[in-house]
Amino acid sequence: HRGVLVWSSELKAMLALTGFEARVDPLSVEEFVNIGWLLNNRTWLEGVELLPAATVHTWDIRGRSHSSQRYWWWDQVAPLASRVDEGEIAEEMGRLLKSAVERRCRPGERVGLTLSGGLDSRALLAAMPTHDNALHAVTMGKKGCDDILISAMAAKAKGAEHHVVDINRHNWLTSRPEAVWWTDGRKDLMHMAIVAAYQAGQGLFDIVLDGAGGGLLKGDDLYNEGDPVQFLCNKFACRIKLDTGLAERIRDYYATLGSNYALYVDSRMRSFTMSGPKIALNFHMEYRIPLM
Repeated sequence: HRGVLVWSSELKAMLALTGFEARVDPLSVEEFVNIGWLLNNRTWLEGVELLPAATVHTWDIRGRSHSSQRYWWWDQVAPLASRVDEGEIAEEMGRLLKSAVERRCRPGERVGLTLSGGLDSRALLAAMPTHDNALHAVTMGKKGCDDILISAMAAKAKGAEHHVVDINRHNWLTSRPEAVWWTDGRKDLMHMAIVAAYQAGQGLFDIVLDGAGGGLLKGDDLYNEGDPVQFLCNKFACRIKLDTGLAERIRDYYATLGSNYALYVDSRMRSFTMSGPKIALNFHMEYRIPLM
């Protein structure tokens, strides 16, 4: 911008930049409406991009030029040459997960988590060590839903104190518009339920554990090659016409990654899933993620 490099950890900081005209990128609108998140390194504002994953960006002060170098790429993940014992893999994954969780739950800290009926949060709960402090787990959802029923059983088995936040028509919208601002507009209101859980967790814990993408471990269709547009439509109910510029952009992006697994992690998880840290910060919580 005007011959200098401008960097920030949040997109909204650019709005305070002298002489910067904030214009919404129409391609971002198209992607958000049809896919649910922004592809590749796109942001809502024209002329502002995310730093690509696994990349070092260098700014030459004297020459006022910049360059990027990616130090890791998806094709470095090579398939194993021979068949392996799945039981051995599962045992090792369990050991690594338990070790990762224990490193993030130190004695004397008030650590809690948001607990759903899903794979990630139940695995984190099971792996959490028992310290002197009470373990608190917060579940949000419609009264009587499966998430609440399953999480209650999991919390009882662990001996955790279980807190339920009933999401209803009276409190559904509470704080969600603010969370759009906190996350730089990278999530829609429908996917902001975590806000209610963090509100309930205030005063109970100072650190919240979370996980992302646990379902990827089982593989299935994520590892299959094929048309990425069809993959997104089938997997996430996206509305993408196969013969449009959006479909072409998706296929071009996929070609730089090489697999649907990479597309999921490099795009959806980075742009959509990982909004937790910015939301937790606004409730004065530290966000730790042992599983991704």
